[in-house]
Amino acid sequence: MSINLRLRHPKGVSTVTVNSEAPITELQQAIFSNTEISPSQQELKTGYPPKPLTVEPQLPISSLGLKNGDQLIVSATPAAKSTVTTSMANQASAARSQTPNFSAPAQQPRLDPRQEKPSDVSVQTPDGTLVHRVVPDDNSCLFSSIGLVFEQDMNVVPRLRQVVVDAIRKDPDTYSDAFLGAILLYSGIHYDAVSLTPVPDAPLDFHTTVFPVTSEAIMQGAAQMAAKLRANKAYTNTATFDLKCQRCGKGLKGEKEARQHATETGHAEFGEY
Repeated sequence: MSINLRLRHPKGVSTVTVNSEAPITELQQAIFSNTEISPSQQELKTGYPPKPLTVEPQLPISSLGLKNGDQLIVSATPAAKSTVTTSMANQASAARSQTPNFSAPAQQPRLDPRQEKPSDVSVQTPDGTLVHRVVPDDNSCLFSSIGLVFEQDMNVVPRLRQVVVDAIRKDPDTYSDAFLGAILLYSGIHYDAVSLTPVPDAPLDFHTTVFPVTSEAIMQGAAQMAAKLRANKAYTNTATFDLKCQRCGKGLKGEKEARQHATETGHAEFGEY
């Protein structure tokens, strides 16, 4: 009997159709085709709250107790994640960022991603609830947000800061619009992430952070969330906000004066009054 299974994985959401009497190896191969996570490194969970499945590849898929329409949460084992991180880090030694930063100083400690929680701003869509996930204001908010939406982890910031621009430019086929279908919120000086969840307080394993770029419901929901945040004054006018140079203490008005100051002095760390 054929069953449809919904996969939630680091690249997004997919649906696979398998024969329940086929060996589990066929399910593992279908998962690999959608996630590029090899069978030996696949970690499968199902249910609510998610519980790990015991996988015996030679047994039939029916032995897993899965029903038509069930959801599988797919992730790589810690060993696989470590291998990927090390490989990407070794490619990143030459990248540098030249853009002045208008957030708080970089020395502030970053929150552990498992302690990060959504704000009270959310939007209902036909596919679930879009939630606003606030990241620390620590000079790395863009990369923290990217880390959340692609890896559910803000501790990848140093690697992302070095590698992301070069990786996209060198491989436009892989990093297409479909792959980069993630949503970030920008206040004028700060980035936060957006997740889709079954309910606002769902565990992180149930957060979807990469979406089809053709989903009108998701795009409309994200626009509504941005409108809510604007109504709550959760934005900054970068043309008029008051800044202070963290190096010399000079007061500045707006992004234009900050850029001029950075050009004249080489100072590139600014904080908002």
